[in-house]
Amino acid sequence: MLAVLAALPLAAQSVTIEVTAVPADCVVGQSVAFEAVVTSPGTTTSGLAVDDPGFRGGTVLPAGQPTRTVSGGQTVSTYRWQLIPDQTGDLLVDPVRVTWVDPFSGQREGSRSARVSLRVRAAPADDDVLRGPKAPVPLPTSP
Repeated sequence: MLAVLAALPLAAQSVTIEVTAVPADCVVGQSVAFEAVVTSPGTTTSGLAVDDPGFRGGTVLPAGQPTRTVSGGQTVSTYRWQLIPDQTGDLLVDPVRVTWVDPFSGQREGSRSARVSLRVRAAPADDDVLRGPKAPVPLPTSP
């Protein structure tokens, strides 16, 4: 499987967002797991909001509830979506927008992740993975 990873710092805080898409090389109709991992120091998760990624090349569906873990003075929040491309080509998943309330200033801060590129090909006509197995062909019976 091919994965794409992009990380950008969010403002002056040491809040980061990493986004991944697996597989990044797929066929039309194939499910792509898209994940955003937001890491923030201490309590900067106050008012944390993560927008769904924009994807004009298909459908975006939520894939479960976000998870949060706190360890070593930082909080890691993970958000997951399922992307289903409906067209071929080199498609871009728009940045995920993350906003939060700075615990020191009380101001709303925010930033966006990097864009992620998907290479989407046409599905082969005999692709059982996407279309399901073909119906069995009945065998001729002897008289």
